[in-house]
Amino acid sequence: MRALPVVTDDTDVESAAEDAVIAAAAAAMGCAPSQIDPALSFHDQGGDSLICVTLMLELEKVYKRPIDFELAMNVPLHRLDQLMTQEADAPAPTDTFNRPGILLTGATGFLGGHVLAQAARDLPEGEVIYCLVRDKNRGARDRLDDVAATHGIAQKRYVMVPGTLDAPDFGLDASPVKALAASVRQVIHCAAMVNLAIGRKEMLDWSARGMNTVLQFCRDANADLRFTSSSSVFPDRGGPWPETPAKLWDDITGYGAAKIAAETAIRASDTPAAIVRLPSLYDLNAPNPRDIYEIILEASLKAGQMPQSLTFPMTDVTAAAAFLLGPITATDGPIYNLMADTPITSNDPNSLPVNDWLAKVDLEPGIANVIENFPETLQADASFINTAARTAWTRISNRPYCAISDSDALLSRRQSAYQSAPALT
Repeated sequence: MRALPVVTDDTDVESAAEDAVIAAAAAAMGCAPSQIDPALSFHDQGGDSLICVTLMLELEKVYKRPIDFELAMNVPLHRLDQLMTQEADAPAPTDTFNRPGILLTGATGFLGGHVLAQAARDLPEGEVIYCLVRDKNRGARDRLDDVAATHGIAQKRYVMVPGTLDAPDFGLDASPVKALAASVRQVIHCAAMVNLAIGRKEMLDWSARGMNTVLQFCRDANADLRFTSSSSVFPDRGGPWPETPAKLWDDITGYGAAKIAAETAIRASDTPAAIVRLPSLYDLNAPNPRDIYEIILEASLKAGQMPQSLTFPMTDVTAAAAFLLGPITATDGPIYNLMADTPITSNDPNSLPVNDWLAKVDLEPGIANVIENFPETLQADASFINTAARTAWTRISNRPYCAISDSDALLSRRQSAYQSAPALT
């Protein structure tokens, strides 16, 4: 027995670290540690954006380093400890940053995955897509490889950049970030935080840090920037809203306010850029399960009941991806409203008033609460000036501009997928 190595029990160490996270969460929530479930995120345990700030301050005392707000709010607490105490996935030996190409943020998201696929088809042989990805609930490499496999992208076409958007130089050391800047000629910034639980100040702070990092990288790389903004910079009703800088308005969401701030920063930076405003995005073959209008459509079609006057804008995600990769940038940072003239609408003669419809359909409580408190969400009938987007589209595609949003194809495809539906047009 004396010849055997000393047996160590890592369980106590791991438990102690996890206990520190649970203690911090309990202190922020004002409850006993026994009431905190380490398998759930802070948000899922009832934490809101205000008390998440308290959690972050507690965690910074424990880990002696800044804590990312989005991670603190949305990652299971046991995973949060792992992310703060372990290094992110290191690049594989082949992951060098010496090939020419583009940098893509948000590659594992709904839009980002389609941009990755489009770029893999369009870029010349020998060029690659550098994908900025960080660890979340799952490792960065697993998430990126899964997205690539879903879209049929060969591994030689992309390179993972294990970094963080809101850290200077993406959290990379000097040598790799310098090599990356020397190789990248174009940045497509698709990453975004979309979480109604996060307050406006926190959303603005996170977005500003990321935007500053991206703009500095563009300057260092002498690269142009394509930024995905949103129709949420405008109210859901009214218009026609122009392809010019937007202003804050009463009741704007933190998400919309952050997009306006980012647009302003880009245009003030003198970076060759394009600002592309997008509404909800659809893929005919694979709906985005996180999009509110896809959730509404699924619930309505499964229940066989539509809400009255359902209207919303939606653009084909493949059209958005092609647009972002096209010749759209200029030194004055042009703004494009990539929205169709006609929104998606329902003409179901048996549609129900909002409250009656809510009683019929199966919706996640958070979504149902949003619709109950903001019923105008179901009548998002704003109109948009899209002159610049139309002109740019002729340089990108031979298809007519109306092809960016095919209401009939979308609704018939969803109707088929969900078995039955009321009359739709």
